Amino acid sequence: MWSTKYKMMNMVQTMMFRMPGYAKCTVNVVKVLNVPERSTPQPRMEVARNTAGNILVFSDKNMKKGTIRIERKFSGDWREVTQVYYDIGGWEELGCEEEVSYTEVFRRVEVEEMV
Repeated sequence: MWSTKYKMMNMVQTMMFRMPGYAKCTVNVVKVLNVPERSTPQPRMEVARNTAGNILVFSDKNMKKGTIRIERKFSGDWREVTQVYYDIGGWEELGCEEEVSYTEVFRRVEVEEMV
């Protein structure tokens, strides 16, 4: 069993899953834990990976308007993760009919580098 944890301020999201056995084959995410707990029902999620295993894509099982897709790409030395969060549709009231996305980059920093 694998898990990824995403923290931002007071919010934590943990996705627990089994690593897909083959590239481009999806596997159901076992559990999604949110702290604080969300009051809206959680979508059914699935995960897929590339051949090298350094890219994981989490998405709603039924990709439709208002759903999400999260792509996490790990660097060759596993010290950096680039996460792209896609929100598919659902932004018409703001005048945007396309998908909205944002990118976050996380780098592992050694304690000595911070001093």
